[in-house]
Amino acid sequence: MVLSRVEKLPEKYTRDNYEFVYLLAMLGATQQTMADAMHVAPSTISKWIEVDSFFGDAVQRGRIEAKLRVLKAFHDSCIGYYKDEEVTNVVKGEVVKTWVSKWHAGNPWSQARFLSLRAKNEGWSESQAPTVTNTTNINYDIKILSVDELALLEQIQSKAIKSGND
Repeated sequence: MVLSRVEKLPEKYTRDNYEFVYLLAMLGATQQTMADAMHVAPSTISKWIEVDSFFGDAVQRGRIEAKLRVLKAFHDSCIGYYKDEEVTNVVKGEVVKTWVSKWHAGNPWSQARFLSLRAKNEGWSESQAPTVTNTTNINYDIKILSVDELALLEQIQSKAIKSGND
């Protein structure tokens, strides 16, 4: 980063904006929303991101951390998690506060949503149709078949040939 480039930025630009823009990015703010909050044009935000690596990093870190927090919350919701909670009890007439670690079971709806998202991303389908990848000729001894069985076999073969041509 070249200082002369930073010095040419508008007066509304300060180093204090890093923390502010980081928090805005964590909340999912677009460049338009950031510009509105900082009372500048959206093109100014784009310029600050390009010119000052600290500013650009603050935006990027905020967006990445927000995504990671959402993924962690979704993950915890699926598989369950422990949470420390304060419990108040009365023991021999005295109020006693203690911290306990409680297990919160996974949410079946979150688990189903996770599986549906995974299925979509990995190309799963509701019903799996068998696919033939390699066909081989199998030789049978047809001498033992009756005339009716041979006629039926001939019909099956002709239908298979017709459906293969469609």
